[in-house]
Amino acid sequence: MTEQPAYPQPRHAEDAHTDKAQPVRASAETIGTLPPLEDVETQTKSSATLGRLAAGLYYVAAVAAAVALVVAWWQSIHIPTFIHATQLMTWTHPRPGSLASVLLATAMMCIAGAMVAMPGILAVNTWLGRRWVRWGAIGGVGVGCAAITLNWVAWIGMPFLVAAGIIVWLPPVRHWMDSHGSTPPEAHQLDGPVIYGPVPQHY
Repeated sequence: MTEQPAYPQPRHAEDAHTDKAQPVRASAETIGTLPPLEDVETQTKSSATLGRLAAGLYYVAAVAAAVALVVAWWQSIHIPTFIHATQLMTWTHPRPGSLASVLLATAMMCIAGAMVAMPGILAVNTWLGRRWVRWGAIGGVGVGCAAITLNWVAWIGMPFLVAAGIIVWLPPVRHWMDSHGSTPPEAHQLDGPVIYGPVPQHY
């Protein structure tokens, strides 16, 4: 026969007895669903490596566009190679020193400057993990198509622009950029004072 206590026990005491009587056990299947920390870190590092690779490809494309600009400028300042400096000159055949030649040279500088600046901006922001780079990659390929107005050297950067644009749209790189763009939750401050001491027990 089980003896009953002569006085009522507190509710927390009953819960303690119940917890002791029925211990909580975690099954092996539940523990097995948690991903190992090493795998998560390895996946994050590989995604970051792909992102850095895309940034390097954008940098190479910017350097190729800068070389194309230097070649076009060098040929345009010499009369024998002026007509063949860029495709714009070849299509229009302006007279050296005329207003048309000056305007075409200005257009050449603007186009080449955009071809250098666009992949350069994408390289920096891809390295920093900016999310908008995915859409900027499409614009980078569009700006790279302006190589048709310059010379054959400007086309060297096009494969690098396309390869980098594909990499930044890969799912691992997208998750890596999204993790960089996420903001931590704001800390909420308590309105009232913090009371220290034992918690009052109610029976």
